[in-house]
Amino acid sequence: MVKYMNDLKVFSLLLSELELPILTRYLHQGIDGDDVKALQRVLNAKGFNSGDVDGEFGRNTEVAVMAFQKQVGVTVDGDVGAETWMKLGGKSEIKQLSLDIRTKLANFAEKEAAKKLKWNGANSEAENYLKPFREPMFKLNQIAKEPIFYNWCAAFVAYCCRQVEIEIPDAPEGFWATMALVESWKYWAKKKGYWYPKGIITPQRGDIVVFDWQRNNSQLDHIGIIRSFTIGSSVIQTSEGNHSDANMSGHFTQDMSFVAGLIRIS
Repeated sequence: MVKYMNDLKVFSLLLSELELPILTRYLHQGIDGDDVKALQRVLNAKGFNSGDVDGEFGRNTEVAVMAFQKQVGVTVDGDVGAETWMKLGGKSEIKQLSLDIRTKLANFAEKEAAKKLKWNGANSEAENYLKPFREPMFKLNQIAKEPIFYNWCAAFVAYCCRQVEIEIPDAPEGFWATMALVESWKYWAKKKGYWYPKGIITPQRGDIVVFDWQRNNSQLDHIGIIRSFTIGSSVIQTSEGNHSDANMSGHFTQDMSFVAGLIRIS
């Protein structure tokens, strides 16, 4: 009887090693958290060595994920979304977007930026970008009631995302500003598992790119959508709104040295 009870305890412990929480964000190299710990435990229990169960998604965890993905026959990219999580035995709350969502975003942004719009008042076509954030910003006491100019690079990106059915909040939950502020995009993307600091991944068409002009302040300065990038190049081609605070949308070339990070919506 005692042996039976001990065996039952061991079995229960083994089962607990395979338990996964509901996935609420994409997991990839460079992020950390309890969900990463759970991932590491399950990978190790299944024979895929992810190293220490420390909650930090490093290279060892990525290699283990890729080995698992190869074995079960899903896309081998080292990132953990709904498909991989469910193959591991978990459940996911992540909304599955179409595989070409970034292509749709890049195509729409490219056409929209080609209009080369300027904001010259509430009747300007560019007001389509600014208007959605006026009321949320007013409620936060960050803008006046009347439709005045504000820097709209992030508003342009939000407009393009929403037009291709990517869900963008007016303001990230728990943050002090709306998505009209570039810093809000980094905060939101990190919460969603979409944020990649510069150097982690190779830029692709349809990625959202965030810039830091290195003006000796702590804030991010600008945001756009990538049209193209050649591996090894020192520049990147973008679709942007309010380029260089010049109140104009268009297609531009930016120096990679000013890139702070990428937002890759999956």
